[in-house]
Amino acid sequence: MDSEKAQRITMLAEKQRKSLAIGRQDEADAREEAKEEALAQALTTESISYDFKDTSTRRELSVPRWLRPCYNTCYNKTFRRLRKQLKPLVRHMYFDIASTLTILISAIIMGVEAEIWDPNGSVPKPVWIDLCMWVINVSFVVEWTLRFIVGGALWLKETLNILFTVAVWAPFFFAALGDTVEIVRIVVRMLRIGKVIHTIKNVKGFKVIWLLLSGLFASAGTLFWSCLLLATSVLFFSIIAVDLIGYAEAWTYQPEDAVPRWFVSIRSAMFTMSRFMSSDGAMDVVEYLMQVPWAVDPSSPYPTEGQPYIWIFLFAFQALSQYVILNLVTAVICDNSMKIVSEDEANKAAEAEEEKRKQIEELRELFKLLDSDGSGEVDTAEFDGAFEIPALKNKLLLLGLEETELKRFFRALDSDGSGSMGIDEFCEGIPELFGQATAYSMLKAKKKAPGWY
Repeated sequence: MDSEKAQRITMLAEKQRKSLAIGRQDEADAREEAKEEALAQALTTESISYDFKDTSTRRELSVPRWLRPCYNTCYNKTFRRLRKQLKPLVRHMYFDIASTLTILISAIIMGVEAEIWDPNGSVPKPVWIDLCMWVINVSFVVEWTLRFIVGGALWLKETLNILFTVAVWAPFFFAALGDTVEIVRIVVRMLRIGKVIHTIKNVKGFKVIWLLLSGLFASAGTLFWSCLLLATSVLFFSIIAVDLIGYAEAWTYQPEDAVPRWFVSIRSAMFTMSRFMSSDGAMDVVEYLMQVPWAVDPSSPYPTEGQPYIWIFLFAFQALSQYVILNLVTAVICDNSMKIVSEDEANKAAEAEEEKRKQIEELRELFKLLDSDGSGEVDTAEFDGAFEIPALKNKLLLLGLEETELKRFFRALDSDGSGSMGIDEFCEGIPELFGQATAYSMLKAKKKAPGWY
């Protein structure tokens, strides 16, 4: 019996959660429809400066005149009716997943094309590759059309959507022009892969990947200045290395392919010094410059003592570039990622607080409907007659309350056992009945139970 009660309470809580989610979605859709209605009304005016925050009677639209026909098309009645029908399809998670799979298939075909076909060779490109790419192009056009219908002209204001538009329509533009540079086609196709970011952002299963990408994007400025700092460090040490190694007397008679000749110009010295940042054969360079026995060719006609203390200079550069700057960049990126996680948690907490506030407001309205005599308290008779009021009945059903359970719920909500309850008891009790049990709520219930000492 206890398991049946627990199962029933769980079902009621799930029903309430779903009803609240549906209510929030309906509220968002209603706001969006109101915004579209206001936008459609603004299109009938002559002036063109509109602010959605403006609630005055006169509403104007802030768009260039050359875009106005596009707005008129997007927000007429027929288009808006079609948008309402397509919105559940386009905004479904599976639609984003299907779009992402199409992009990944496109990327795989691009990889196969690069592997099996040489643009400069005499063998023609396989027909099936062009056929697959045109099928994918058409599917992208269909997706773009659906998203444009649902999002309207405002959808094109986002940078990601503009890039997606270019990636969708550019292949047809290139086909109309004829032969174009192959690298341009590849770049345009690669733009489509950026569309995957949209799916990663919206699908909960990709939250970790999105946090990593967010940390990378947030660190773009840091990466730029870090690369600039690294380049400056390499240039500074390369200038010193040219004088210290490239033109040192110890290497005067060395052949042209010897290691010291890598330091005779700024460009070659910078490439050589950059090897110390990744330890790419750095020890071989150091050993040759120091002329250690195992690095010296005994048959060389140009014996030299080398530069025994050059390791101090080279290791100083390696310590600065590899162990300080690169690790500092890693630390900054990790710090940015942690900040993004903290902001995400703060946003979730704010959303939960806002949801709780809305729920309290709804419960206050519900209490006012229950309080038929306006006394500020609801007794058993008023609570039992709740289902006789249609508006109140609908609210109670949304909360998962059934008529046969009202008396049992009333006893649970009446914390002081007075036979009536105030608005505070009601607003605090309903969430506790349908929410998750916490240690605090269990302790409070235990203290209220008979026989507690």
